[in-house]
Amino acid sequence: MPIQFMKGAFTAGELSPYLYARVDFAKYHSGAKELTNMLVHPQGGISNRPGTKLVTEAKYPDKKARLVPFVFDRSNTYMLEFGAGYIRFMAEGGQITAGGEPYELETDYAEEDLKYIRFVQSSDTLFIFCRDKRPMRLIRYGHTSWQFQPFPFRLGPFLSDKKVDCKVMVELSSTGGRKPAARHTVRPGYMFLPCRPA
Repeated sequence: MPIQFMKGAFTAGELSPYLYARVDFAKYHSGAKELTNMLVHPQGGISNRPGTKLVTEAKYPDKKARLVPFVFDRSNTYMLEFGAGYIRFMAEGGQITAGGEPYELETDYAEEDLKYIRFVQSSDTLFIFCRDKRPMRLIRYGHTSWQFQPFPFRLGPFLSDKKVDCKVMVELSSTGGRKPAARHTVRPGYMFLPCRPA
């Protein structure tokens, strides 16, 4: 006959398979092998996770889309729908509209690019990176006022397509002075810092 134990807390969450036989580990008795669709409460109990709600259909039902959270502050949270050539916005349990139409911005991301997009958010700006594309930024100015624009690089990291002729100064330890070294031609793509032309 199997022995059943009563667990009073699950504050350790899911345990690693490496800990299954570690009954001497303090967290062993407050952990579980698997907690699927469960929320662990700080007080020790667990409950079913809340469900999701269908707010709207994707713009193109036959194409893939990607949802990205955007949290400006506690009272202004958004869900962004990135799709093939567009971004749409959801907030407060519904889709944001302007003039009766869904508010959206155009992008140059194709459907196959969506899985390669990476995001970093800082306050009201979402920095967007994708392979083979220029880094972009999405800036929030208001509920229905967003701008999608290229990231403005100030000092690089890219140089022009022209060859750059640079002087390299070498510190000589024996004399303590500096002597110009031979001229070197630097090819763009191999250099990431701006070089002062000779």
